[in-house]
Amino acid sequence: VYIHKFELTRIDLPEIDFEIYCSKGTYIRSVAHDFGQALGSGAHLKKLCRTAIGQHQLENAYDLKTLEKLINS
Repeated sequence: VYIHKFELTRIDLPEIDFEIYCSKGTYIRSVAHDFGQALGSGAHLKKLCRTAIGQHQLENAYDLKTLEKLINS
């Protein structure tokens, strides 16, 4: 497991948002849990969004309606 980049993108305690670039096999829920333990407060994920897998980017993904139209045309 390798964390290439970790960036806090919003702090509105008790919630924080972060963006993480990591190797495959990294469990983001475990990263959140570990931070909570390090802070002595506990932590969990409220939301998780995978924005990339290898070269595939979320911003280039089709929404379901567009994909249905492509398949049916």
